[in-house]
Amino acid sequence: MSLKKTDKLVPVFTPSLVSILVAKENELGRPLSEREVLEIRDGADCVMMTESSAKAAAGKRGYEDVDPKTIGRDWPAIRKLLAGK
Repeated sequence: MSLKKTDKLVPVFTPSLVSILVAKENELGRPLSEREVLEIRDGADCVMMTESSAKAAAGKRGYEDVDPKTIGRDWPAIRKLLAGK
């Protein structure tokens, strides 16, 4: 498969960053600091996919993952949403 110049590649984390962060917080029994969130993101496995393939993968997974570029500031709000608070 060849990429067109219009096919933007994006990182897709496997497993998703959301699932990694939730598991780590459950393991520690406390919220992660921004530094910890960024360290986890930086050490997580990912593959590069076209945007359309990434959207299809998210659809199969059932949810969009958190944006790795803004995860440090977004994670506290996402955590609250997941907890229903």
